[in-house]
Amino acid sequence: SPFKQARTWEIIKACIQLAKVHRMIKRSGIKELLEKIKNSSKSSSYQPTDLEISQLAAAIDAASLLYPQKTLCLAWAATFALMAGKKKWLCSFVIGIQTNPFYAHAWAETADGTVINDDPAIRETLSMILREPHKGN
Repeated sequence: SPFKQARTWEIIKACIQLAKVHRMIKRSGIKELLEKIKNSSKSSSYQPTDLEISQLAAAIDAASLLYPQKTLCLAWAATFALMAGKKKWLCSFVIGIQTNPFYAHAWAETADGTVINDDPAIRETLSMILREPHKGN
């Protein structure tokens, strides 16, 4: 259960950030969201530990369960990237696709390309079309 793994305060912050992400997506699609992610990660320099990553992921999972709308991969990954950026973590928001049959998916990953809270094979299965911040930033 994500509620056992995450601190209450982190769950509350994740709920607030998730609500902001849902509003941004509804208001302006992905454009504003990408700009926020880019800005939040400008001074990122810290490589988080596996424990820190799993605790933040658990907080976002718990927030997703509490949030009244269904949280899809785009909102989950964007919430993780924004919260990681606020913590100055080296993490990215990624979108990948396949063409036949069409499928798109968003996820978060560490600076070394480790997929966070998702199937690691997704990185090899889908063609990456967007990564924010771009690798090397």
